[in-house]
Amino acid sequence: MILSLLRFIDWMIILPEDLEEGLDDDIQEFEEGKKMPYVTSWERRAEKRGLERGEKRGTKRGRKEGRIDVVFLQLEQRLGEIEASLRGLVEKLTLKRLDDLAVALLDFTEASDLERWLKRNNGKRRSVKVKK
Repeated sequence: MILSLLRFIDWMIILPEDLEEGLDDDIQEFEEGKKMPYVTSWERRAEKRGLERGEKRGTKRGRKEGRIDVVFLQLEQRLGEIEASLRGLVEKLTLKRLDDLAVALLDFTEASDLERWLKRNNGKRRSVKVKK
């Protein structure tokens, strides 16, 4: 019905070329507006913050996964197959602890060295003594 009305109006009114182009632009803009609703400035800012947080979280997770892969590669090269229970404990370590393990494992000669290290460094913060 609306299309028929538009055809009738188009037949009745002949616009100058510059106005016809403007009308085409307005129609196209209107149609695009129907496809994508207006996004407010605070919604854009919130989306941007959300994307930044997600990117930061993903970067941190990627660094940790990469570190874990390298530590397991080193451990397996040094000690052979690592038990699943020990793997689970290593995967729970923070980035800082993974770095500490990467250095400590250079002195490991057997799996019990890894077990002892994990018991001592199970994610709890060690107290730091300050010299006075």
